[in-house]
Amino acid sequence: MKINLTYTCDSPLITFSGNWTAESNSVQASSSNAPAVRMVSRAHGDSLTFNFTGTGIWIYPATNTPRSSFDVYLDGTLSRFDGSNEPSDVTDPLFSKTGLLFIPHVVSIHNTGALSLGSSPYLDLAYVTYECRDKFGNATSMDVSGDYADSRNIAWYPPEEWTTSTRVVLLGSQNGSTLSVFGSVGPSYGAYSVSLRYADGEDITDDDDPGNALPITRESELYERTVYHAFNGSFSIDRQGVLLYRATNLNSGRVMTLVMRNLPQKQGQLLAVERTELFKYGYQLPKPRARGLSGGGIAGLVVGSLLLVGICFLALYFLRQRRRGQLVRQQKTNLFRDILARRGILSNPDAKRTSHTTIHGNNDFSLDPNTTLSPLDVHGARPL
Repeated sequence: MKINLTYTCDSPLITFSGNWTAESNSVQASSSNAPAVRMVSRAHGDSLTFNFTGTGIWIYPATNTPRSSFDVYLDGTLSRFDGSNEPSDVTDPLFSKTGLLFIPHVVSIHNTGALSLGSSPYLDLAYVTYECRDKFGNATSMDVSGDYADSRNIAWYPPEEWTTSTRVVLLGSQNGSTLSVFGSVGPSYGAYSVSLRYADGEDITDDDDPGNALPITRESELYERTVYHAFNGSFSIDRQGVLLYRATNLNSGRVMTLVMRNLPQKQGQLLAVERTELFKYGYQLPKPRARGLSGGGIAGLVVGSLLLVGICFLALYFLRQRRRGQLVRQQKTNLFRDILARRGILSNPDAKRTSHTTIHGNNDFSLDPNTTLSPLDVHGARPL
């Protein structure tokens, strides 16, 4: 199951380098779909970088202002784009790529435009959308839930100093596949760190938590063995509901704990968390199929049964024929003996014989040469 996730240009998860500026004023001839805030580059060499884990990526401009040339690197692969002298539709992405492996990816954009008479290289950014899915790609449903700052799942330490102390920690224990944290950015906000661990103490691996991470710092004061990912909520325009952190490809069967710390670099810098959003995929086990014989199996069973019955009939037939033959031979033998007895051959001890009476399988027999029998005597048609 696939879903689309978004980074807006004011998210700390996107790193801007160079002279990018945040603008909120309207732009002449821009589309009515233009976002309220955009990031604008007017200098050659400006760049931005972000990470994502997904199978597709779309990067959208903020306005239809003609733009300069730019380069896009996706996992180190370069794509070059020429400048446009004509306005373009903001619904057309600056760059897109689909069919990616579901692994962590790195994207960077570089303004390569040159100064021209009366104008400077121009490039703007509105938001980035990427396609994500469940870990194994076989989810059948998705449940979306959220917790706000007053939720029981979120605890503040110490409560009276939240957003003002360097020792403040946000804890929340829950389980899901994708976790997002939203809050505020602006001139009064500063650096913060995020750590995501399973409740049993095991760190989320790079495969489970692809990062969206900037340089890693180690905080030893509260959690000596915990690795934190560092971000910066400083922005020139006050914004609320901004994505502060996101982790995808999590093990939804395990409870995880999120820890956020305010790391102000100046006195009074804040960290404000508004809510968390949790995506949890659902899986439906396939219904077991009834096990039965196929058409071919049934046909084979019928043929086999008929063959067995035929063999039994043949065996019975040959057995009866054999018994019948034995009975006929026995009857003939008895008949011959009866005839001989009536002739006095078997009962006369003085009868001269040259050979014994022998009954063979072919019903042949031999008698005394001096004794003669007519065919009628043999078959018993004429009485003695």
